[in-house]
Amino acid sequence: MTDAKQALRDDISFMRALAEEGRATPMLGGSILLAAGLIFGGVQALGLAALQLGLLREHPALSVYLPFGAMAVFLAALSLLRRGLGARPGAHSPVNRATGSAWRGVGVAIMVLVAAFMLTSWRFADWRVFAVFPSVIFALYGAGWLVSAAMTRIGWMALVAYSSFGAALGIAALSDRVVVASALEAASLFLLVALPGYLLMRQAPSDIV
Repeated sequence: MTDAKQALRDDISFMRALAEEGRATPMLGGSILLAAGLIFGGVQALGLAALQLGLLREHPALSVYLPFGAMAVFLAALSLLRRGLGARPGAHSPVNRATGSAWRGVGVAIMVLVAAFMLTSWRFADWRVFAVFPSVIFALYGAGWLVSAAMTRIGWMALVAYSSFGAALGIAALSDRVVVASALEAASLFLLVALPGYLLMRQAPSDIV
């Protein structure tokens, strides 16, 4: 019985040490977040604002092409950026397994929501349903950052998470003013997705173990 208790204590100590070691490992995937923020902020959000302001040549389907064009560009960038992440030192640490799973869940949820919003818009014959879509996306981003903050114990990630929730509410409140809402969406993508992604890239040294 004593040996069993000691073995259990040893297992708990090992798991605690493993968790602490993983928590100290820098979070990977910053390049993906940087790409997402720049592509969706620059191509989609700013593109829609420019369209509303008459800065782009008006086309009946351009407001649809811009979001899907941004998605296509991001998926191409994602396939390139993910190739080297699995082989990076620290990629299989507890913190990167947990945060990676959380952000993959966010990505899958976004793809499903795109299809769901399209079906809803088609059924109601009203594309204005998509006005709430950016708010839903930022709510998901906030959830992803909350998980990342909990795993890494990095305070600024929690700030980014709650700022993402605030952005979701702000964009919804301005949804009837398309240009302003698109500008806020672009700024939020740059500040709450691209910038944190860049900071994560800077904090991930190549000699992580």
